[in-house]
Amino acid sequence: MNLAYFHLHARPFRPTPDTSSYYPAATHENALTKLIQAIADDEGLLVLTGAPGTGKTLVGHLLLARLGDVAAAFITNCRFASRAELLRGMLFDLSQPHQGMNEQDMRFALTEYLLGNFARGQKSVILLDEAQDLSPDLLEELRLLGNLESSRGKAVHVVLMGQPSLLESLRRPELASLQQRIGGRWQLEMLSLHEAADYLQHHIRVAGGNPEEVFSGEALSILAERTAGVPRLLNQAAAACMALAESVEAETIDAEVALEALTALGYEMDNAEEAGELISAMPPAVPMAAVPEHLSRSGVGGKYRLGAELNNFRQSVGPASVLHADFGPQGLMES
Repeated sequence: MNLAYFHLHARPFRPTPDTSSYYPAATHENALTKLIQAIADDEGLLVLTGAPGTGKTLVGHLLLARLGDVAAAFITNCRFASRAELLRGMLFDLSQPHQGMNEQDMRFALTEYLLGNFARGQKSVILLDEAQDLSPDLLEELRLLGNLESSRGKAVHVVLMGQPSLLESLRRPELASLQQRIGGRWQLEMLSLHEAADYLQHHIRVAGGNPEEVFSGEALSILAERTAGVPRLLNQAAAACMALAESVEAETIDAEVALEALTALGYEMDNAEEAGELISAMPPAVPMAAVPEHLSRSGVGGKYRLGAELNNFRQSVGPASVLHADFGPQGLMES
């Protein structure tokens, strides 16, 4: 992507979590506030869940940044085959020796390190992302780790972050003792439509651009709706829109560009009713004079037809109307 095309100085929509461009959505701020308070209250085991792409990993990085001076391990892949592998992963992330040690040696080394930190007044926090992949045996190991404490409080705080299936795993009868030790459970939600649109504008601003020059209001509405407010999908869709707009020399990402990019990513409209619901929720039709000339004729890959089609859709939608639009696998109004 050519950043200069949209007058940017940085890439606005990255595929990996980026704390420098964090958008403070209500669901993320609430989770961070609750997690920080729970750790301050000396809760040893905490759980954060959310659907894929809702920002669990980003919240984990922000949590560690806001906690400040803590000894931290952030395990991003929990596909461990044994307790020994889990212990080795935690020691490695804490920059502690682990080579040549057996399982019990690593357990002693980790315990000694955590208790030493606690004696020096430093908190230790272990975050485990994709924790739904942890077996009951590994969850039991983490329960035992969470038992490290003294009369002054917990020696370590464990945060399990995963998809909603993690909660099902934790309800297993053999994990009843672990369940009783969970000090708090929170779930990340999708962004509201307003937040989703604001999220896109925020990232353009952080990257040095003017959101009004990059996205039309209609495009923002379409992207917010079709991605269901999932941050990862918003990033993917917005990046695809910017690449497409540049390739067809569009000055602004408008409705046509947004729909084409979403179709290329597989976010298709399954039927006429769904198309009608989306289009009827858009702002009023823009005059044809506002539709770029190169989008008013067959465009990229022959997928665009006349820009007037979208305006015709908007004008024809009513409470009882049915749109006979063909949003097929090849894109919007296949030529």
